[in-house]
Amino acid sequence: VSRAMARLREHFNDPLFVRTRYGLKPTDKGQLLSDSLPKIMDDLSNLILELDEFSPESSSANIKIAINGFFGVSFPAKLHLKLLDIAPNITIETESWSSNTISKLINGELDLGINYPLNNVPKELQTKHLATDE
Repeated sequence: VSRAMARLREHFNDPLFVRTRYGLKPTDKGQLLSDSLPKIMDDLSNLILELDEFSPESSSANIKIAINGFFGVSFPAKLHLKLLDIAPNITIETESWSSNTISKLINGELDLGINYPLNNVPKELQTKHLATDE
């Protein structure tokens, strides 16, 4: 536990707990983490269950995608058809990439974002290079 706490302290650049005459008291950052952990653990548990049980053929998920207008109409249409070929029961919602797309991706309001170019990606997001313009 002490190694894990040391890594957390280093990662958050915060002691997380301070000693008082009544024992240990969480710092503001420590309290924020403590308050957030139950939801994070539930979300992680649900994600693991979904990943273990995901079957594209039987999925009826609603997939929300933001796409930069640079890609025009052809690419989103082809993507839509390919996704429906793999997972015929899903619904797909697309929207144009906007100034709040990154926050929507982080907050889970969007499942996928396709943009060009994309710089300074927050660490909460995973990126994949799809193509090179030549």
